[in-house]
Amino acid sequence: MSPRESEERLMSRRLGPVNDVYYYKRSPTATMGMMVRKNYKGKEKIVIHEWLGEMKPKSKLKGLGFCKICQDYSAIEWMFAVKRCKHSFCPDCTRQHIATSMKENMIKIPCPDSGCACFITPKTCQFLLPDEVIDRWATAVTCSQSPPLDLDNYPITTIT
Repeated sequence: MSPRESEERLMSRRLGPVNDVYYYKRSPTATMGMMVRKNYKGKEKIVIHEWLGEMKPKSKLKGLGFCKICQDYSAIEWMFAVKRCKHSFCPDCTRQHIATSMKENMIKIPCPDSGCACFITPKTCQFLLPDEVIDRWATAVTCSQSPPLDLDNYPITTIT
């Protein structure tokens, strides 16, 4: 019997059988789980518990995407995916990443996934950010791509 099975058996003797299990925090080393149990009077009890070791997602996680920034699950339809590399993040973390990058005067905003060489474009973030922010960011990208003026070959003359 594995340590997890013996732990679950001990918990079920103390608190009653598990009715539903929802995993809400995962990391490579541990998984936090919320178990809904019913006591002998039929009232539901919620127990938060941590298991050590990697656990496979249960059927309750279907339709959820995992954000590598906040280490939490969000509905897949709300996740933001970087088009080129297909990394996906929750909207709040993506907004915060873009805001932090823009405050640091970065025009080309990298994918939040570490080691990824792809960039986020203003066009892909239209549903995440206000129009003013998108316009300002798109203008900065366009201006950064235009060639600099060569003032040595075209001297400025004054008209008298």
